[in-house]
Amino acid sequence: MSPQRIFEDVYYDGEIVYYKKVDVQNHSFTITKDDKPISLEEWNSAVNRLYPMALKEKHKLFLIRLKEEMRRKSLARLVLQNNPKVVADIGTESGHITKYFLNKVEKVYCVDIDPEMVSQAVKNLSSSKVVGVVTGANKLELPDNSVDTLLAASVLEHLPDPVSFIKEFKRVVRKGGRIVISIPNDLAIVKIKAILRKFGISRILGKLSCGLAMGHIQIFSLRDLRQIAQSGGKLIGSGYLLPHFLDIYAVIKVD
Repeated sequence: MSPQRIFEDVYYDGEIVYYKKVDVQNHSFTITKDDKPISLEEWNSAVNRLYPMALKEKHKLFLIRLKEEMRRKSLARLVLQNNPKVVADIGTESGHITKYFLNKVEKVYCVDIDPEMVSQAVKNLSSSKVVGVVTGANKLELPDNSVDTLLAASVLEHLPDPVSFIKEFKRVVRKGGRIVISIPNDLAIVKIKAILRKFGISRILGKLSCGLAMGHIQIFSLRDLRQIAQSGGKLIGSGYLLPHFLDIYAVIKVD
């Protein structure tokens, strides 16, 4: 059976209808709100309202909560591998990963394009180490060579041109520093969701999307991620976050 190449999903916010079509083979996508094209900024703002990561953290199904906690802890360990003093958490949302490594670093830039998310992160983390930054990932409002490690967890799948964004990540990381990237293993996740729908038990997902997650406009394999990651420097680690295999990661050393 050939892999699915076209993903079409509809998402509802009251009477508002959001529509997305992702063409994996041609790396193209369409997003609309009530049948009218909208910007990625507006789309991602809707994603943060309708499907925040907090849905997994507080999910009624223990396995989903456990998987999310394991993901965050695994990424925190990757962030701390080179004993960084200054970290940038790109796409921070509510600071849900930063809290796992905050006490072991000196400073964290919590970065998100959504002002509400940055405000939540600063409030939730409640630390003088945290600096909230509202900015898009394509042009980070951070100085050159200003961080030891940059974390971009569940970010690339939201972006139209991942390679250009990784080059921007590289700009703000000092020489010898690290870029830690993770993405959902959507090729596996959508198959699992399809099985749940087939057996009529997709309701166990609760408020989570039964198809491709709303914010995702890209789908990557591990091989794809490895190729993209090399635009940021030397690939020094990659694979699946164990033991669930539902997230893929790459670690880049900036040269």
